[in-house]
Amino acid sequence: MRRKIGRTLLALVLNHPPLFAEVGEDLARVSFDESSLEAVRAALVTFFSQDGHESLDAAEVYRHVSGEQEDSPALRKGLVEVLSESTYADSPAAKPDRPQEEVRAAWHRTWRRHVTLAMEADLKGAQARYSADPSDDNLARVMALQACLESARSLGEDAA
Repeated sequence: MRRKIGRTLLALVLNHPPLFAEVGEDLARVSFDESSLEAVRAALVTFFSQDGHESLDAAEVYRHVSGEQEDSPALRKGLVEVLSESTYADSPAAKPDRPQEEVRAAWHRTWRRHVTLAMEADLKGAQARYSADPSDDNLARVMALQACLESARSLGEDAA
């Protein structure tokens, strides 16, 4: 699931370069467990962080980013995976020909899912720490994460 979400987020940005202006900070802060997806994320953030790339189309962005793949098998693998038919089957809005509003809505929906999954993993870890050491600090962490997760889920339901 997390891999599919990562592919979708990266395809949305790669195929719709204007989106980076809105979501670039989030993309810069996140990291992916899979080295191939992380390589694509890092290449996109590095590329878009340079001046003068705001007006490039998807083909030009791909050309620039893929030019770095000779030195990085992970980047080469990641680009193939991100731009695969399975990515587009999972998220049609990631295709290059989609309207910007559809793309923006898909980003926000997918980003919320990514954040929710990360919080669920954090909560599971906090619960394990509390089971091993039932301290007040560990209990407070579990309760805080539960509250954040409930809030995130209700925001997701409101947006749906």
